This record gives sequence, C-alpha cells and structure tokens, in this order.
Amino acid sequence: MVKSYSGGMMPELPEVEVLKRNLKKRLTGARIEDVSITKPHILKSVKPHFTALIGKSFKDFERRGKYIFFDMDGLFLVYHGGLSGILDLRDVPTRDTSFYLKTDRGLLIFRELSTKKTAGIHLTENPETLPFIRKLGIDALSVDFSPDYIKNRLRRRREWIFNILRDQGFVSGIGRAYANDILFEAKISPFKPGKRLTDGEIESLHYSTRIVLKRAIEAIERLYGDSLEIKEKRDFLIVYRKKDQPCPVCGDTIQWKSYRDYAIYYCPSCQGVE
Repeated sequence: MVKSYSGGMMPELPEVEVLKRNLKKRLTGARIEDVSITKPHILKSVKPHFTALIGKSFKDFERRGKYIFFDMDGLFLVYHGGLSGILDLRDVPTRDTSFYLKTDRGLLIFRELSTKKTAGIHLTENPETLPFIRKLGIDALSVDFSPDYIKNRLRRRREWIFNILRDQGFVSGIGRAYANDILFEAKISPFKPGKRLTDGEIESLHYSTRIVLKRAIEAIERLYGDSLEIKEKRDFLIVYRKKDQPCPVCGDTIQWKSYRDYAIYYCPSCQGVE
C-alpha cells in the first residue's frame, strides 16, 4: 500500500511539487481500465462525464500552485487535496474513498479523511478555461516571479505582507506555513504593509521565496524518496510552529500572533517586530 500526503493541513507548493514528481515516476504511461465515484461531492464538474477517462493513459502530470493537472491524452483531471484529501495506490478501495481510477498498476484512490469536504476534482479538456485556474497568480517558482513583478503588484497593497503572500492571485503556491519562513529568511516583518517594502526588501523577498521553497522540496524528497506518503510535519522549517523556541540566528525567542483561525510565527529581533 502506498499513501499520499496525509492531511490535517493544507499542502503547499513543496508538498504538491513532490507529490506531482512522484506521481509522474509511478504512473506515467499507466492505463485507466475503469472509474468509480462513491461520494459525488468530490467531483466539481459534470462535463465531460467521468467515464470518459476509461481507456485513457496518464501522459504527464503538471503542477500549478497547489493544483495538480493529470494529463490523460487530451483530457485533464485537475485535483486539489484541500485540508484532508489524500491519494492512495492500493489493491482495494477504503471506506473513505470518494473516487478511484482502476489502472493497470493498481487503484488510484482519492480519499478524504475529514468531515469537511474541501478536496475537489474537475475534468476538462483545457485547464486554462477553469475560472479558479485563470485567477491564479504567477507560480512562486516561475521565472516570471521577479523583483519587478513583486514591486509592481505591491504598489497599492495595504495588507500585511504575510497575507499578501498567501493571496493565490498575487503568487500561487504559498500558504500559512511557508509564508512564515520566507519572511523570516528575508528579515521582513510579517505585519508590514506590502506597499511599504523597500527595493532591498523586495529583492530579499524574491530570493527568500525561491530558496525556502526549493530547500523544502529537497528536504521532502530526502525524507520520502519516490513514496506518495508525505506526512504533515514540517520540522525542517525554522520559525513555523516553533513558538517560544530560540531563534537559531540571534537566540531571541520566536513569537507568534493569533490571527483569525491561524498563527503567524516570527523572530522579533531578526524581523524588526516591536
């Protein structure tokens, strides 16, 4: 039995990127022999009908932000795991299976572990026609995510830079976890309004975004290899969920601020938070 990223939190760009790479390694070329939907809520589109997948083969897997595109001979399955969606490659379905594809390499099962049904599957001939895909900003690891892009998009943004980084229309792929460490790496207060960032801070933000995300991808690949079982712990992050621990750079105590339904973690000394 092989399991995917096991829920409890929203997977972000690094987890989804590793999952995409491992799906590509394990399922490229596999042929779909049958399809079954057991909990219709996971299927967010009705045309084309899901039975159109029968006879298709997995040609490629792509990632856009937190979404994975399953390319099957011109028909695309667009998947977002939400808070508790996981994938299994096994011989038989489970009680919490919502949807599965029978392939010549086993059953690819789409599951949800929580009562909050936030995972979603869309079938389409062109992912770019989906409204939520069109609204996505530039991918955080795209070459187009440049200091100039950041500067131009921040000019009128009064929100905290922490919240701007989580805005999928500004840049896609970053969520609550990695926004903390990106801003720590850049030495920027998470509470600073976006439009007040200096040119130097924008350069640092651009660099830290790439380095933190790439470092996370490498850490996840070292931990899990080509397995699909990517657990929710992110122990390699520096400030995220490290409340009251010493900052590894300056020794000050890592602080946190409760905001809405989550927490923001930061080092007051390194990031200039009074």
